[in-house]
Amino acid sequence: MILLLLQVTVLNHFTILGIATSYLYILYIITLPFDIPKGLLYTLAFITGLSVDIFCNTPGMHLLSTLLLAGFRHPVLLLFFAKEELESYPPSAYSLGLWRFMRYALTLALAHHFTLFLLESFTLFNLGQIILKTISSVLFTSFFIFCIETIKIARR
Repeated sequence: MILLLLQVTVLNHFTILGIATSYLYILYIITLPFDIPKGLLYTLAFITGLSVDIFCNTPGMHLLSTLLLAGFRHPVLLLFFAKEELESYPPSAYSLGLWRFMRYALTLALAHHFTLFLLESFTLFNLGQIILKTISSVLFTSFFIFCIETIKIARR
């Protein structure tokens, strides 16, 4: 809830050069436990995406992107980590290692952001602009994820 509040009150109004926007709210879905039931995962993703859409006046774009993120989450987790590593703790930089976790988070952020900007553009004629916005926003989002995860590690 804190991430969602931060997203709709601050981060949506803060862009770099009108191109890069941080979508930090995806960290909530990224760090849910590995063994969360799929129905609950999709419900939480739906509510999160819908909440951002309501506050940002984006009809379904965040909802669809967040549902896609939830769908990619499990396969991407298994791509980067052994199942045994994931069963004991929720995915985080503390439990999986900072750089391994960041690689996982970057992959999911890339999928989410590309989908979001593709839906926003609703055409492939602006593919260069979509890719530019995706890469810059992924880097911006990843910077904040890195900061949050580093702080969480330092507190332990």
